[in-house]
Amino acid sequence: MKRATGALLFLWLIGWLFVHLSLPLIGQSVSAQDKPKDQLVNPDSVQGCYELTMSAWRPTMNLGEDRVFITPPHRVQLFAERGTQGWEKDGYIVKPAPGVAPSIHRGSYWLPKGPQLIEIVWTTGFSGLSMTLKIDGEVLRGTSQSFWGFPRKRQVADVVARKVDCQKP
Repeated sequence: MKRATGALLFLWLIGWLFVHLSLPLIGQSVSAQDKPKDQLVNPDSVQGCYELTMSAWRPTMNLGEDRVFITPPHRVQLFAERGTQGWEKDGYIVKPAPGVAPSIHRGSYWLPKGPQLIEIVWTTGFSGLSMTLKIDGEVLRGTSQSFWGFPRKRQVADVVARKVDCQKP
């Protein structure tokens, strides 16, 4: 009898955990790609080159040589065309602006996330950064967040991206 009661309690606990842990995810199941097109940024409206300015990362951490993993190119070009290879397939193409050295990241892409919101991601496949930016005319403002392929505290930095001429040296 004790064994049967223990088994029933275990099954009840598993069911309770499943219901309570999956309910918050149900409301989040609609991705930006599932939203009607008129609720997303038109890629043509943000394509072009942007000079990135970032605040210091918070909290302050001594990353040493790992700092390169959370450092994007200082000037980037957003394209209105979908990527066709690697991580670019997840969204639209973003590359270093002409004449700008690439970062350490193997992949990068950007996505419309709302009517005035985009996300830009740079990744090595394990570590990198993502920026969530609100469109304000020729300026994008928001935050960047680091991510790591191992246990390490995430950091946040403020970002301002100003539209510039792509041929600017």
